[in-house]
Amino acid sequence: MRLSTPIPGLRAAWSTLAPLLLLGALQLPAAQAQVPGKHITRGQAEVVVENLYKCPVKVENHRVSAVGRITAQDGTVLKVPADTAYEHKAGPAAADLYNECTGVMPAEADVAPDKVPVVEVDADGEVITGYIVADNYFELYVNGKLVAVDNTPYTPFNSSIVRFRAKKPITYAFKVVDWEEVLGRGSEMMRGDPLYLGDGGLIARKTVR
Repeated sequence: MRLSTPIPGLRAAWSTLAPLLLLGALQLPAAQAQVPGKHITRGQAEVVVENLYKCPVKVENHRVSAVGRITAQDGTVLKVPADTAYEHKAGPAAADLYNECTGVMPAEADVAPDKVPVVEVDADGEVITGYIVADNYFELYVNGKLVAVDNTPYTPFNSSIVRFRAKKPITYAFKVVDWEEVLGRGSEMMRGDPLYLGDGGLIARKTVR
């Protein structure tokens, strides 16, 4: 999905959070352990979850966040678009910075990060506040601990505030998922084309408070 317009109140709020490390360096929960390596699949996946999230209000761009299962040519069974903490209800949900589905759409001056709970990674660490927008879904791990799970898997586009206490040196890692509508094909509907490959991304900013 392409974010064509800026999120209100966030026009200049983002900068890259570094370092971004591959999640292969982390020990993911067993429920999210996909089989490593390269696999070849063919055709569409079987739908196993019709929709992970239903927006409680009518919005312009809400898409179904389905989950599928497909068997690779080597017999490996894979979950698509990904196996997520959201589906397994694991980890703390990220607080809303901007979210049409929950009615959180503040002006920039109304954002109150101090009201967001602090997740403790290291008891003797410092409190860090992060602002994150992902296309479409993210999980944030700090020093190997899951500290935030995107609360909207697909669309509408949302942004989040996360706060955690961690001790340096700090390792940040993101699991990011660009959701798909044609499960197993990695494509989505765009301008009438159901096989549009789409694009994904992540923008994050952190401050020490």
